[in-house]
Amino acid sequence: MIADADRSLANFLVSALDSGTSVTFDTPTDDWAKSLKRPAVSCFLHRVVEDIGRRNADWADERGPDGRVGARQPPVRHYQLHYQVSAWAKTVEDEHRLLGKVMEACLTGEIVAAEHLAGALKGEQQPLLVRLGVPVQDPGPQPHDVWSSLGMPLRASLELTLVAPLRPTLVTDIAPPAEEITIGMEAIGGGRGGVGPTDSTLLAEKRWTAFRIREKSSADE
Repeated sequence: MIADADRSLANFLVSALDSGTSVTFDTPTDDWAKSLKRPAVSCFLHRVVEDIGRRNADWADERGPDGRVGARQPPVRHYQLHYQVSAWAKTVEDEHRLLGKVMEACLTGEIVAAEHLAGALKGEQQPLLVRLGVPVQDPGPQPHDVWSSLGMPLRASLELTLVAPLRPTLVTDIAPPAEEITIGMEAIGGGRGGVGPTDSTLLAEKRWTAFRIREKSSADE
């Protein structure tokens, strides 16, 4: 899912950036910066957390042409992929201009358009969300922490977050549907030997009915 999210984000940004600008997910180190031959936008993934607010506990039935349940889909989980986005060019002016284009691209909406999606995300019913600089309760590492851990001086950057769906594998090992249901009924109550007259009268007034239900499927044959 992460690799597909990277490719989708790259497709999304390339469509908004100047021709010849590369989008990279390499760790931005000093040696890496010196090896650049053209302007680049770095998307450094530094944190992955589940988006608890989007968690769903409902399973979905997958039915075949005959209407029978052939598989069950566990709930789709969503994960926040936090990227530190920075621009690399010959001048600070060019770098800030590239960051501005990233911001403008994210203003078009919070959903990455379908034509940019890649891999398993292509055709996924759940959208790939994009958030730019949105405050969160647990922000995690701050920009100065990220750059310090990389051994790089603090530089202008943006916090971009993708909220990507992760769809678990279908569960196909399920019991076959019931083909026959048998219901039996039996009265319970009445007097019992060894009880006194008073107890026997009370028991006679209290009667219960027990139901026995048995399902039969092709697996029982």
